[in-house]
Amino acid sequence: MLTPELEQLIQYALEDGELTEKERSVLMRKAQEAGVDLDEFEMILNGKLRDAKKAASAVVAPKPSNSKYGEVRKCPACGAMVSAFTTKCSECGFEFNGVEAVKSANVLFEKLQQLEMEKARELAVHEESKNKQLQALSERHNSGGALTKIFANNGSAQNEERDDLIRTMENGARQIERKYLDAKINMIKVYAVPNSKEDLLELLSMASSSAYDNDGVIGPEEEVWLQKADQIYQKIVICAAGDNVTLNQATNMIVSLIKRLPKNYKNFTRIPKELRDKINVELKAQKADKNKEFKEDLFNILKGWRGITLVVALLLFIIDCFVQTGFILIIALVVLIVVGKMTWTAIMEAKNDLLY
Repeated sequence: MLTPELEQLIQYALEDGELTEKERSVLMRKAQEAGVDLDEFEMILNGKLRDAKKAASAVVAPKPSNSKYGEVRKCPACGAMVSAFTTKCSECGFEFNGVEAVKSANVLFEKLQQLEMEKARELAVHEESKNKQLQALSERHNSGGALTKIFANNGSAQNEERDDLIRTMENGARQIERKYLDAKINMIKVYAVPNSKEDLLELLSMASSSAYDNDGVIGPEEEVWLQKADQIYQKIVICAAGDNVTLNQATNMIVSLIKRLPKNYKNFTRIPKELRDKINVELKAQKADKNKEFKEDLFNILKGWRGITLVVALLLFIIDCFVQTGFILIIALVVLIVVGKMTWTAIMEAKNDLLY
């Protein structure tokens, strides 16, 4: 019986339909550590390898589309050529229903997931190498005994060497992360935008949901998703001219994204003039709601303990200006500065929420 971890490793190793000697040796070692009979495991592994090769050879390349006219299809009723965005044949009036899409978003998602799994494998190998090097370093230091500690200033040299190794390995892990981030960004950037209505809407949904996660930060990956969303939407605007249903669906996705984006990114794409007024009304309503929420937060801050403390400190300050004891004046000033700074910070945090 194979363990879930072993099953996962086999799946990773056979994703490309090939099994290298290094991958086989790693799997055999893991199987031995898990207490699996090696002969039985090798039979299972060879069977899974055959299945993976069959699956890889069974993949059929997609039919090339007519680049001059974009994606076209024939009306099943009269045989007339119609574009992908057409929902009804202009020749005979036949309505197209249940047309299967290529599902470009699923293809892109699977490719990105494959990159993530490759990154996880490489990071796991890197982490294993790090642990082995740390263990070897520890064993080498311990084998020196007391003399090593004396000449190494009570072990400070060993600690420094260990810290250097850890820093080097952590830097290596960051480089791996960066390599796969760059690979994902490049894959998203060059991924071909489809021609069919179903594919475009599906891919736009994926891009708009991946472009921002409400954390206030637009990173390199989110930047390229915004670019892809803009690219897809502009193609829909051109291809779906006259198809108000499709155009409205796409525009609603874009508006939903714009509402969530930080202020500097809200104009990441151009929206047709006939739809812009409707969107501006929605954005103004959203801004009004956020301003109302900010005023409520401000009122709650000022009527809370901060506001009460500031009022009391200000009254004491004014009273002491007439009484001139000096002691109360100092206390009042300290309270005004400390609590005033805390109050200002809370107000700024509430105000910053308006940006998102």
